[in-house]
Amino acid sequence: MLEFLIPVVVGIFLGAAIVQIWQVWQIHREVSRMEEEVSETLEKLEKETLIILEVEPLNDQFLCYNHFTKDFVCKGRDIAEIVENFKQRYPDKDAAIAKGDPAALAVLKQQLKEAKTV
Repeated sequence: MLEFLIPVVVGIFLGAAIVQIWQVWQIHREVSRMEEEVSETLEKLEKETLIILEVEPLNDQFLCYNHFTKDFVCKGRDIAEIVENFKQRYPDKDAAIAKGDPAALAVLKQQLKEAKTV
């Protein structure tokens, strides 16, 4: 009986160790990817090629302002129109909507999610 139990117990511990190693490797990959994204974002901010937008709803439109300077950037009825108007004004820059009215942010986030699935 003991001859059977020892390999089973060792196998369980070995399997658990392999699963733990795999999970740590997955976490390490995700953290590395996130570090790269943060690094790219910081680089864009330093080079001033990324504009952080603050969104304010007004009637049936969203007004977008530069979060830091409070200058008007663009407006649009939905995320597609905001992107289009932003690119017309700043063709060589990127934007990130990060601040503003929570309801407006939720609507734009949902529109962006739907646009990515299409």
